[in-house]
Amino acid sequence: MTLEEMPQVKNENGIVGSRESGSALDLGCGPVPSFSASISSWANSLTMADFLPQNLFEIFKWKTNSCGKLDWFHHFNTVAKLEDVSAKQVELRLRRRVEKIISCDVSKENPIFPHKNLFDVVFTSLCLEFATDNLPDYQSAFKNAANLVKPGGFLIVQGALGNTFYMLGGTRFPSVALTREILADCAKMCNLKTELWNQLDRKCGQKDKEADHDAIFFFVASKRI
Repeated sequence: MTLEEMPQVKNENGIVGSRESGSALDLGCGPVPSFSASISSWANSLTMADFLPQNLFEIFKWKTNSCGKLDWFHHFNTVAKLEDVSAKQVELRLRRRVEKIISCDVSKENPIFPHKNLFDVVFTSLCLEFATDNLPDYQSAFKNAANLVKPGGFLIVQGALGNTFYMLGGTRFPSVALTREILADCAKMCNLKTELWNQLDRKCGQKDKEADHDAIFFFVASKRI
């Protein structure tokens, strides 16, 4: 969903607009550089952050084009088709614009401490609701992410609605069951204005996806100046 939604955000007539000197943070990026690929079309400076050292190591291997790196060609090709460029152009652009690979912890008031940067855009996908297991902690993590957005900047959140658990490697992990109303309340609490909400209802059974979400969402909010 994210790769298809990003053009709405970064188009010159879109929400974020054309900011060729913009800065962006991919918060809770995992080992996956593909979500930042679309953002890199306008953000000259990209920071990728994750809690797990092994995920950061995978990003580092990809960034340095090291032996054994994961192959994200399919994802880059999707972005390339949306932009009418080649997958190679997207990959090289992203490598060039990723400036920092750092650790993060969304439970902290400054999730990227000791770094003190603020960003034009903070993007996080399927992170906050899976890094917490109750609503107060989710609200706190959301606020901590919003703390990293510059006044006039944007927080972009993709996540799952109604999800209470997911399975990974045979282990069951908890999740916070989100609703659109919860996201709207979080935005208001953080002095953010909702700019975009898109939702895609679940189309697969639990055997195909070992989680119980009802839908996924794409949410953009701006930080008031």
